[in-house]
Amino acid sequence: MIVFLDESGVSLESNVVRTWAPKGQPVVLRQPWGHREKLSIIAAVSADRLFFRIYGQAIHAEQGVEFLDQLEREVGEPLLVGWDGISTHRAAVVKAY
Repeated sequence: MIVFLDESGVSLESNVVRTWAPKGQPVVLRQPWGHREKLSIIAAVSADRLFFRIYGQAIHAEQGVEFLDQLEREVGEPLLVGWDGISTHRAAVVKAY
């Protein structure tokens, strides 16, 4: 099965880099949420299916291998994976898998 795989992070926290305010008034960014929860998602998409897993921390090479192993067991056939070349995807543990 051919799948395209990637990871992403989501957060409720403001991601404002620049903003504006009237001259002489300080910029105030208010967040209605009182916490800074972050989630990481790894997902793979094929021609007709979507697979994903959600983590409460950053995704590292070990989690990538766990996801690939689970995915391969679920589809029951070898995978041809398309993904970008970030260091996590080129880690020794991923190459060994």
